[in-house]
Amino acid sequence: MAGTTSPYSVAGTILIANAEALLPVLIVQCYKPGHPVFYGVGPSVTDMKSGHALYYRTEKMLFKLAGVQMGKYYNLPISGEAGGTLTHRPDIQNGAESMMYLLAALSGQNVIGGLGSLHNANGMSAEQIVMQCGLADMAEYVSRGVDASDYSLPWIPSRRSVRGGISSPTR
Repeated sequence: MAGTTSPYSVAGTILIANAEALLPVLIVQCYKPGHPVFYGVGPSVTDMKSGHALYYRTEKMLFKLAGVQMGKYYNLPISGEAGGTLTHRPDIQNGAESMMYLLAALSGQNVIGGLGSLHNANGMSAEQIVMQCGLADMAEYVSRGVDASDYSLPWIPSRRSVRGGISSPTR
């Protein structure tokens, strides 16, 4: 938790989270070399006034993006939570926070858990699961990017295919 068990800075928390994520990998590989194991980070931020953990702050998106990048760097399958919100209502904040974390998670996580979490991970909701599954579909679609291959683009005439100012396909 940034501010209590790790430095309050994003970079410092990512450093500690990386070390914490690699320790189980090391233990598994010492016990059974080559055995598959997930890389997963899930740090949160501490509210310095109350001491409470705030799981779904903006920094969480940066933690998730860095975790995905590090998991890819180590060539390990990546797991982690996604979705979630600080609010307990199906409102704009809920949708915005959920989509931010889902986009970060879908940038490369192999396993995503935690759909349906709300009110700072103090509750779960069937309605929230349905909403976040819909958001996950949208986030997955957006994270794929735009296909600009020759197959997806319409035929564009080249100079060789233009005869007398009228374009014709060259086949």
